[in-house]
Amino acid sequence: MFSDDIGDIVICETILSKVHLIIHSGLPTVGYNDHRQCKEQWDTLSTLVDVANGFKIPFILISDIISLGTYPHRTLLDESAQWNQREKDHPLGYFYHRGEREIWRGIAEGLEAWIVSPTCMSMSPQAKTYLLKIASNSHSASPVTGTLGIVSHIDVVKIIELIIERAPDEHRSFICNGHNISYHEWFTRLNNASSHLPAKRSLLDQIKSSLLNKQSDFPDLEVQKSYDNQLSKDVLQMSYRDLSDTLGDFSEDTLAKDQ
Repeated sequence: MFSDDIGDIVICETILSKVHLIIHSGLPTVGYNDHRQCKEQWDTLSTLVDVANGFKIPFILISDIISLGTYPHRTLLDESAQWNQREKDHPLGYFYHRGEREIWRGIAEGLEAWIVSPTCMSMSPQAKTYLLKIASNSHSASPVTGTLGIVSHIDVVKIIELIIERAPDEHRSFICNGHNISYHEWFTRLNNASSHLPAKRSLLDQIKSSLLNKQSDFPDLEVQKSYDNQLSKDVLQMSYRDLSDTLGDFSEDTLAKDQ
């Protein structure tokens, strides 16, 4: 954990002089709708990249698949996909995208760095929002019909370990996706897998109290999107947890902590 003033180059150099590896979360620490505060975080990341490059410290950025923005119906996305949105249309996605641009700049200048882009990950705030969004639509007259990628946080840790171990030169960005699954199947199976958990209040009560009158941070869910994880398998020899174990991780770690 870095101090708040790590953006100061002198402080940054002092701290990083004792560091041998940086694993940086791209998650915003402030409201991503506040451009001024976002710029401060991007500037801090820029300083980290520059100092890490000077000290030759390997750098891994944990980004998010929403850094790609939104894509047309039935699109299969891989590492070649590019940001295709205006900032104001998808501010959270742009926040991650802008952070990735700093890493690519560093790589172009000689930094040994990689970007990991997990899909909907267990133990993440985004996963909880997705879950509630899906559940609220599953009981409506127009249920969600889209698809998404899901991945266990355990697999995200594993892919980081493999990057550290193998340090692939030719590939610097990896989508981390365990399974492509329909929203309806995800909610149904996750709900069934969570049936044994001692709930203080039902999931439906949570939906009514926390989501139904709020605007989601995410684009329209009525989209068929799938994510290709073949590059991580070929280059890193990554093997993902099976679907039942992945859903179990969501059940235990995403639902249980809020009950």
